[in-house]
Amino acid sequence: MMGWLNLSRRGRTILIIAFLLALVAAMPLRILFVLAGAEKFEIAARSIGGPVWWGVAEDLQAGPVRIGTVDVKLSPLQLLLGRARFDISRKKGLPDDIKGALTAGIATQGLDDMTGTLPMGGALAPLPISAVEMQGVSIAFNGSRCVRAEGRVRALLSAGMPGLNLSNGLSGELRCDGADLVIPLVSQSGSERLDLRLSGKGRYEGAMTVTSSDPVIAGGLGTLGFQAVGGNQLLRISGSL
Repeated sequence: MMGWLNLSRRGRTILIIAFLLALVAAMPLRILFVLAGAEKFEIAARSIGGPVWWGVAEDLQAGPVRIGTVDVKLSPLQLLLGRARFDISRKKGLPDDIKGALTAGIATQGLDDMTGTLPMGGALAPLPISAVEMQGVSIAFNGSRCVRAEGRVRALLSAGMPGLNLSNGLSGELRCDGADLVIPLVSQSGSERLDLRLSGKGRYEGAMTVTSSDPVIAGGLGTLGFQAVGGNQLLRISGSL
């Protein structure tokens, strides 16, 4: 006890922080998942097991995007600083391997340095986008305002579009534009373009443009809802993620 009293203020602060870190590190991951307010940020999982420093989340989901079963680590230090950082990874040598972090703080929330593939299902229907490949993607929203966006994404199609060769998908760099996250995607040939705009409230708007006046291509794309605008074929989509 006397040793505690003889410590400097800095020494006592270090001991208190060390004690709190040890206390947090001893908790099960599922408890800290709740304490970190994961549900508030629409981060959920079917089950969470293991210790905070290396657990497993089954069927992890961020909003409408199903990430699947991943290893999860929660940084106790970041939590004490008022910021929850869930480091996630899945390394099985399969196409859906993923690594990065989901973050949620007092001011901002989003993704940090995410690399891997996320399935999209029918989130962007009628466009047949099955998955999105991410490379070093970081996104941060302050409330509903985009404050940071970087990295590269590639949209993969689950089915061919009539008359088009999009086997390599469409790719581009993320950026913030005003309050929204903007994702401009272009095909390898440059003849196909998809511009997506996503708000912090989960609303999205998109426009896919195909540069072609070929009546065969126009007829095929018409079955998907494309309309002729000048010499191009245009499809507008909108919805909520």
